[in-house]
Amino acid sequence: MTNGRIEVSVTRRNNDLMLQIVDNGQGYKPNEIKEGHGIGVLKKRVELLNTVYRPSSIDLKIRSFDGGTSILIELNNWLE
Repeated sequence: MTNGRIEVSVTRRNNDLMLQIVDNGQGYKPNEIKEGHGIGVLKKRVELLNTVYRPSSIDLKIRSFDGGTSILIELNNWLE
């Protein structure tokens, strides 16, 4: 792909911090392929951080579609 694009945004919603990464790749079908190291490591780190930083929590949402993938990390109650 010669026109690859990655967009990274950081926004605030009340006391929450939202990190979003979106690319315009081919996307993938989660039920048809094995999970790679990148997504697997990301999920494990979020799980670990949720045990360390209670009562604040981190939500991870990964969505793949024709034309890209979107990763949203929500850090709930991280800002005051």
